[in-house]
Amino acid sequence: MKRAFLIPLVLGLVCSLTPFSASAASVSAPDITTSVVSESEAYNAERVAVLVNQLRKENGLSEVKIVPTLNHMADIRAKEIAVKFDHLRPDGTGLQEFVQEYNLNWRKVGENIAKGQATPEDAVNSWMNSPKHRENILDPNYQYIGVSCYYANGMYHWVQIFLKAGAPYTSAYMPRNFGDVNDDGVVDGVDATTVLTDYARRSVGVQGVLDEPHLDIADMTRDGIVNAVDATSIFTVYVRNSVSF
Repeated sequence: MKRAFLIPLVLGLVCSLTPFSASAASVSAPDITTSVVSESEAYNAERVAVLVNQLRKENGLSEVKIVPTLNHMADIRAKEIAVKFDHLRPDGTGLQEFVQEYNLNWRKVGENIAKGQATPEDAVNSWMNSPKHRENILDPNYQYIGVSCYYANGMYHWVQIFLKAGAPYTSAYMPRNFGDVNDDGVVDGVDATTVLTDYARRSVGVQGVLDEPHLDIADMTRDGIVNAVDATSIFTVYVRNSVSF
């Protein structure tokens, strides 16, 4: 039996769904080719997954990987909760029916939703300050995650879908910590300086200091260009995290 918890917080609303368990499931998953959120919203979503893994590591738990299908489902849910903030979908079905609709190979699944939080850090902080949401984030059984962030009605809407699967998902990947160009696990002033240096060198025709994978990590605006705007964004993340999370 699922239970919903609606908890008012200063930064917004959060809601957690008690996990479902399954004894058997199909192993096939649909090919996902479309997205319902913008690149900046996708960045926010992936940042949430990074923060979740940081918390899991701090608590001695294995990290979760992103599954594209779960991301797609979370994108759908984010748009739905902008219309109706509830674990029941607008058509009256719940999370269990949703995963069955996508033929997911699952053994356990849970969902956290939130609205009104301005940043990924705020959203995760809100969930962690509520026992049921914290329980989902730190559940040792979960292996996979899907996350979405959707801006509508003057606020962000956040969704996490957690999954324990019966077999590995080959499409799963580790969340990318956008902005962490020196791979030390944090986004800080060193990263901002490195990106600014790379931009300055390339601007005068000199080879940059970042290779292609790290240029992707540096592209905070997800516009295909790494420049001073990205360096500023990285520094902003650093300052914000230093005082709020």
